[in-house]
Amino acid sequence: MASLVPTTLDEHTVPNILAQLDATLYPAPTSGLLARMAVLWTLTGLSIIVAVLYLYLHYQNTIDRRRSLWLVRLVDRPSGRFVVINPRPALTGVVIIYSIYALVYEGAFWYVYSTRCAQNLYIGVRNFNPVPLFIGGWILSWSGLQAFLVAVESERKFMSARTANTFFIVGGTLLVLSSVGIGIYTTIMTVRILDRYNELRAALVELERSLGSRVPALLDLIPLQLPAEAFVSAANGARRAGIVQGAAGPFLLLPIAISNIGGIALAIRMRRQIRESIKVLADGVATVAPSTTRARIDAREVRAMARQRPGERATVTTAHARKIMALQKAAKDLLATTSVIAFVSLCLFFVVAWIAWCSVTNKLSDTSNNWPYVESTALLSEWIYAIAITTSLFYLLYNAVRARRRIPDLEAASPGAVRPVLVGVGPGAGSMDLGEKSTSLPHEQEQVEVEMAESDPSASELPSFAREQGDSAAGLLPPATASDAGRRPLSPARSWASFASNREGSDSSPGGWRSSWLGRGAAPKLASPAASIMVTVETSQVCDDGSRTMCAPWDGRDVPSSR
Repeated sequence: MASLVPTTLDEHTVPNILAQLDATLYPAPTSGLLARMAVLWTLTGLSIIVAVLYLYLHYQNTIDRRRSLWLVRLVDRPSGRFVVINPRPALTGVVIIYSIYALVYEGAFWYVYSTRCAQNLYIGVRNFNPVPLFIGGWILSWSGLQAFLVAVESERKFMSARTANTFFIVGGTLLVLSSVGIGIYTTIMTVRILDRYNELRAALVELERSLGSRVPALLDLIPLQLPAEAFVSAANGARRAGIVQGAAGPFLLLPIAISNIGGIALAIRMRRQIRESIKVLADGVATVAPSTTRARIDAREVRAMARQRPGERATVTTAHARKIMALQKAAKDLLATTSVIAFVSLCLFFVVAWIAWCSVTNKLSDTSNNWPYVESTALLSEWIYAIAITTSLFYLLYNAVRARRRIPDLEAASPGAVRPVLVGVGPGAGSMDLGEKSTSLPHEQEQVEVEMAESDPSASELPSFAREQGDSAAGLLPPATASDAGRRPLSPARSWASFASNREGSDSSPGGWRSSWLGRGAAPKLASPAASIMVTVETSQVCDDGSRTMCAPWDGRDVPSSR
């Protein structure tokens, strides 16, 4: 406050002190503020529209639409039940909720500094702004990590279901409560400085009214001493709160960045298995047509194989290529989501560091030129969010429309069309029809046999082909006969989509549910084969039967599809 008192006293002393005090909490915005806010509002509102369109397109492209919009489910694995989040509805919900919150926050910012109204509402919205942003990032990043843990558990157990669910629920709750506590502390300190500002300003206005046009004396400034000291003390407290908020930001962002690594690892795994599936497709093409080169098939050739002319019967190669394209689309979606989470988290590290630096150096209370610091600390995170999320959502929407055009409808094939059947080689492996109402390829099967299966006996002349792993030599299987042209008999072992029997565990509730909703640590009696990596990307593999037995043993019926 001493810096506001001039060295000489004249008739302009009190008005100058009052103007400098107002500039501390209400700095004059630079030109073009309304234009910048209009662009930011447009980007934020556009993110809501694109998110709704993306979810609607997913809903329209899903065969069983009633089962495509689930949000949270429990998925059985040998270590227990994992809490699995459907990424598409979760992404849409997070974007809609936080974007609405951001619109309120941005509108309050513009209204407060353009009209110089009371900041009470704006202070609360601003200080609690990190809370919904953190919750959304935590949910989205953990959805990818849970999908990765579910996918790789049969090969390598990184974390049990109980531990993973505890980290997600309990750890996330503790982090959210920490963020809420910091927001409460910052709000209290900011409201305190606002109250001291109102008291000091009222004292200055009263002094200016009592002086009239005469020059004030030092005796006239004595009544300002107590409110001025209280204002300085509150300003120091608000500065410390800003430092705490900036310093605690990285500790809240770090868990999101770490858990997001699981989604990135899952995307990498999916790409690798797509390449393996394309190799299987190349082997199959070479088996059916020996003149075909057994080289790696590129994406353009896969699309060409997936095309089916009107009235033409689908072949095993066509259906296989369609499934590969659907898996490629899901991998792109997952990679785009995890990439934008990583980008926003990295940028927010610098934002919270910038806020802490501005608080330490007292840039926000510098009355000479503090508006750039005020606007950047308040809106820089909103610009990063709006640009990154809107761009990624446009890409996801484009990818969905592009996949809808390029991936033919599997259900459009004729009833007697040839359909590939994937048969897992090894203990616990079952078979899966890739025809009508089938899910994405179970690429996690290290050894798969792709054979022709159809209802028409004329397809029995088509040969089979297989790819063996390790030291097993790749070769041709005997041609299919009329007796085995249909689906192979199911093994009593569990399929890739089931991980626990309804009869397991006398302490389980009816339908195979376990008593502990966090996931019991005891493994099922029968270990599952390699887990499907598409458990949360292509949602049909989370047992879309709508019953309480979420992962019941596969009985040989077709599994509903979800593209």
